[in-house]
Amino acid sequence: MQLYVEALRRREIEITVFALHYPFSGRPYLWKGCQVIPLNGANNKIKRQFFLFGKLKRAFEKVYSKNPFDLIHAFWLNEATYFAQKLKVKFQIPLIATAMGQDVLDS
Repeated sequence: MQLYVEALRRREIEITVFALHYPFSGRPYLWKGCQVIPLNGANNKIKRQFFLFGKLKRAFEKVYSKNPFDLIHAFWLNEATYFAQKLKVKFQIPLIATAMGQDVLDS
C-alpha cells in the first residue's frame, strides 16, 4: 500500500489518509507528502462499534469542506469499506474498495 501511495504522489495526486486503527494516536501528521489523520480506533471492538464512524465522518467533513475529494479508496474489506460506502452515499463520491492481505485468503 505504501508503494501505491508513493506512486500516486509522484504523479502529484493529492492524498489524504484516514487511518482507522493505527497509529494509536490522534495527532495528524504528514507522511511522504500525504496528510494522515489517525482516528485512534486502537483495533478496539467497542471503539469500532460505537465511536469510530462518528470520528471518521467528522474528520472527513472537516477536510472535505476545505478541499473536496474526487474519490474514496478503501483498503481491506472490513469496516473501512463499510464506512467508506456510507461516506460515498452522503457525499456522492466514487468509491473503490481493495481486498489485500488476509482478506483474500480462503480462510
